[in-house]
Amino acid sequence: VRRQAHELPSIMEELRAARQAGERESERAEALQRDLLASKLQLEGVVGQLKYAQQEARSLERLSAASTVDDEKRRADEDEAERTSARLVADANAVLAPDVHPIFGKLLHDAGNKRLFAASPLTLWTGTVLWDKQRAFRPERAELIAQAKVRSKVGGWPGTIS
Repeated sequence: VRRQAHELPSIMEELRAARQAGERESERAEALQRDLLASKLQLEGVVGQLKYAQQEARSLERLSAASTVDDEKRRADEDEAERTSARLVADANAVLAPDVHPIFGKLLHDAGNKRLFAASPLTLWTGTVLWDKQRAFRPERAELIAQAKVRSKVGGWPGTIS
């Protein structure tokens, strides 16, 4: 009993050191998690800009029939950047908590048959695929819809399609 009482201070010191090391590791993990989330948000912004630039380029490409080698190289670079960003987002999402969806954001409530997420509009926009031939995104069709809305006696919100 005396020997055990004699070893008690050293055991207490080891326990205190282990707790401090655990706290440091947990703080480090939290800092890495914050850095990862900040990097993911930055990546989403870059992907959003890339996506917007691609849509603009496709619109301009439809207007001009001439396609050059530079356009093909640019498209290849954009495709590679898109694949890289998708890979990075997938890796980041694998590290994030299970209650965070890669596109829909943080899970607020899971009711079993449905889930409620808090999503960033930028994340939604960068994480969804847009079909270029959708009626709403064709400029000619958008102009026709706008003209029809102006002539219509039925009220509605500007820019909506009904």
